[in-house]
Amino acid sequence: MKSQSGRGHRSSSPGRRFDDLTEIKGVGEALERWFRESFDIHSFADLAALPADTIEARAKKEARNLSRSKIEDILSRAKALAGPSPESNDVPVLITWNQVTNLPGLASLLTKSVSGCITG
Repeated sequence: MKSQSGRGHRSSSPGRRFDDLTEIKGVGEALERWFRESFDIHSFADLAALPADTIEARAKKEARNLSRSKIEDILSRAKALAGPSPESNDVPVLITWNQVTNLPGLASLLTKSVSGCITG
């Protein structure tokens, strides 16, 4: 199976997504290979789901020069590239002012909080 970047990565899982982890600042080809081989990471979402403690412990065990701040930066960038997870409740919601005014107390709370920023 080929990755989105055109590199040939193989997977025993048909249809599994392979992202080019080198798109993440701080991840070169060697680190990408290490993530794939050490943690079976193939996508930005896979990497984003990996706990920083797990990466840090493995890096220390293997004497890799990978600081906690760099790990956290890489995970943050992976999360941004992965986008919202399918289980995420962080779905943007658009409501109209009429819907807000039908919720008791919310209209006055929002009007006080935003003070003039809401338009009809």
